[in-house]
Amino acid sequence: MRSLVLCLALTLLTGCDRVREAIPLFGGAAPEPLPPITAAELAALPGPLIRVDLPVTGASARLGLAATNGPHRTYISPDQIGLVLRDGTLVATRGFSYDLMFADNEETRTALRSGGGSALVRVHRTLDGERHEVISSFVCDLRPAGTDTLAIAGQSVRTQLLRESCTGPEADFVNKYWIAPGGTLRKSIEWVGPETGYAEITHLRP
Repeated sequence: MRSLVLCLALTLLTGCDRVREAIPLFGGAAPEPLPPITAAELAALPGPLIRVDLPVTGASARLGLAATNGPHRTYISPDQIGLVLRDGTLVATRGFSYDLMFADNEETRTALRSGGGSALVRVHRTLDGERHEVISSFVCDLRPAGTDTLAIAGQSVRTQLLRESCTGPEADFVNKYWIAPGGTLRKSIEWVGPETGYAEITHLRP
């Protein structure tokens, strides 16, 4: 039944090609950041796993994979907060006060694979305070910003950092992406909207 509820809640965006139970060990979003996960803790948890931090509120949680539909992956927390990722990048949220209903970031994802790009267009559909959908377009430049080493579950991960600077009528923002050798996205800081601010997403187990 729980999987069916998740499926119905997310079907407009992701469908339900494959659904499984959200992992109940993570705990919900908390006012204090979660401590870093250890290698032993990660080994005890099954399946793909992400950590999400919201700097504006200080909330953080670990989310397990709940559903996949083609290239989309839906991650759910025990309190039913959801993120939808494509190629590791954020394309939607569910359960936030001001949800990102959908982000068309295809040009950004293509540029990430090639190491950068300019005049990239992305379109966001977000909810305002009255639950009305607002469509916003942004023009972005994605540039390499050096290398960085991440500490994930006690392991050091070498990455290439790319910075995406975006400008639009309603807001300007800067997204950041940490790409491991082989092209796997291991961490990103991405704009959700003016009220929510940024979501910091760490791929504990891609």
